[in-house]
Amino acid sequence: MNLKSVVGTGAIAAISFLTTYPAIAQSVSSATRNACIQRTAEEMTVATRDVMLVSAGPVSAESGARTLFMRNSRTGQTAECRINTIDNTVLSVTLGGGNTGGSTTGQNPEFWIATTQTRFREKPGIFSKVVKGNVPKGTVLRNLGCQSTRTPTWCEVTYRDNPQFKGWVFSSDVEAYQSATQPTTPSNPAPGDTTARPGIPHLA
Repeated sequence: MNLKSVVGTGAIAAISFLTTYPAIAQSVSSATRNACIQRTAEEMTVATRDVMLVSAGPVSAESGARTLFMRNSRTGQTAECRINTIDNTVLSVTLGGGNTGGSTTGQNPEFWIATTQTRFREKPGIFSKVVKGNVPKGTVLRNLGCQSTRTPTWCEVTYRDNPQFKGWVFSSDVEAYQSATQPTTPSNPAPGDTTARPGIPHLA
């Protein structure tokens, strides 16, 4: 393949992007954009050239996370790519429908709040080992990403104030955290409290 033609094609694509979306191009770094394009293309099972950035949400001052709104230029399918802009780690990709200007979903908040007493599991699934039991109702959890947009499903989380504890929770046990509420979070969980507890798996 002719290197000159490859470079030329890439330059044309970059110029096209800058011309069409100048504001987005200035506010989103190329590393962040490329990471989301790559991961979104994988989730859509399409070529990266078919995925484009449509718009971008604000950067969270607390976590550095940001949601980029992506679209398949061929089919119109949309996606929300939540990414940590500090190290460009993609936290989750939520696929939407086709021919829409964007999508919103309850599966992609930055934080969850436990709506019932729950527990952290080592992997998704009710038969997976419990790594943290007795997570109280009202606990605020940082969302690290869910398996899919469908509910119920499993979501990977950590304590908002203590990332030492990490695991998977059933989505029926949590809901999007609203900042207007003032839930109770464990202020000082026991440092060694990571032992799995026996008992009947929580089916929710």
